[in-house]
Amino acid sequence: MAWRTDKWTAINQGTTTVSYKEGKLPGQKVEWGIRYANWVTLQGVDGHVISVISAHLAPDTEITHGLQEVGITNLGILANQLAASGPVLMAGDMNFHYNGALQYPRELLTSYLMLRDRPELGRSIRAEGRATAKRFAWPRILEGYESVWETAFALTG
Repeated sequence: MAWRTDKWTAINQGTTTVSYKEGKLPGQKVEWGIRYANWVTLQGVDGHVISVISAHLAPDTEITHGLQEVGITNLGILANQLAASGPVLMAGDMNFHYNGALQYPRELLTSYLMLRDRPELGRSIRAEGRATAKRFAWPRILEGYESVWETAFALTG
């Protein structure tokens, strides 16, 4: 993870196991069922504290089936622990698509209610995200991102 050091200072950080299942498919060089999440708690120059989690969950294969729910559950436990210090942002490759063949764990993710409990945070994230995207994205791509953000936040509110 990276952050602007002129605006944020790391006050805590770590790595947590989100799933641990040994096994490889034929020809596979790595163990897909062993996954970790990196996290950092940052304090802004304004005194606000946020935590950020980055994870890459196991794909759904014959040897990792069921690990996505385990991973999401463990990420939720970590997020709830970090939430004692302030808002938590979670991102990464969850290895399922929002409208894909694998079931998106909507109920499990919604159960954490993080943005629902902090509507001002959702508004701030949207505003900051739009401003950043306008600096770095092409206009047609920006419109697509804004649409996805609006859909995502509409589902949490």
